[in-house]
Amino acid sequence: MDLSLIVLIQCLIMLIYVLIGYILYKLKLITSIGSKTIGNILVYIVIPVVIIKAFLIPRTEETTINLLWSFALGALSLVISILVGLIIYRNKNGALNFAAAFSNCGFMGIPLISAVLGDEAVIYISGMNALMALLQFTYGQFIITKDKSLISFKKVLTSPALIALIIGIILYFLNLELPELILTPINGIQALNTPLAMIVMGVYLAQTPLKNIFISPRIYILSLIRLAIIPILTTFIFLLFPVDNSVLLTLIIASAAPAGCNVIIFSQKNNIDPTDGTLAVCQSTILSIISLPLIVMLASTLLGM
Repeated sequence: MDLSLIVLIQCLIMLIYVLIGYILYKLKLITSIGSKTIGNILVYIVIPVVIIKAFLIPRTEETTINLLWSFALGALSLVISILVGLIIYRNKNGALNFAAAFSNCGFMGIPLISAVLGDEAVIYISGMNALMALLQFTYGQFIITKDKSLISFKKVLTSPALIALIIGIILYFLNLELPELILTPINGIQALNTPLAMIVMGVYLAQTPLKNIFISPRIYILSLIRLAIIPILTTFIFLLFPVDNSVLLTLIIASAAPAGCNVIIFSQKNNIDPTDGTLAVCQSTILSIISLPLIVMLASTLLGM
């Protein structure tokens, strides 16, 4: 099956989960507090387990080389998105700068990569995911608040994604084979990632008047940057590197994901108006149903996949 068609089908499946969250909130079967609790489960349990699960593969020389490349190119991808956001927004709008710089590579990128390239390819997004968490607690928090005192290196070092990355790397290099008693719950928790993340997105969407999502020119500009300019720029830069195509496509999909929900969380946490962040996340998520298959089509054609 064509890779772009696989992505489209996966995006439509995600949309169904979003609609479930939307309906649950409208029927008052879930509250904003409830969705925050689910968000905590995702951040502290599900995503770390997904990262660790990605490393539970046989250690080979080829995989190790690809893994090192994925760390380097994942960092480069983040540098590209941060620079684009910085050039366009400078100090004008911290929330939109954050939304441009950091994609939803954990909640949307991981299931898409798994569907397109298989579970074994998820390992190549793990380094980028952990580095993104680190940057969000430092650079990301600063561009939203303009207050350096709020930067917490303790939270960086205790980030669930970073801890999971370290555990995963240790397990990978030890080449351990875990017993079924441990693997079964790991597989079960991993399967929660997409449904729970998209249901939470649906709750966010239900709290935002739909007309507001599509009337602001500045939000359209953000979506253009996040969904088109950054991934296309990333794709053409990545073509310069002699790296396995699965690694490149994994990181391109991650770079093409919509704005991450943390822009809302960090805004609310620091008493910053979350409106722009919420609109950016909702609109870019909806539009990504169209943009992601197109980016994958472009990238897979250029990579000869």
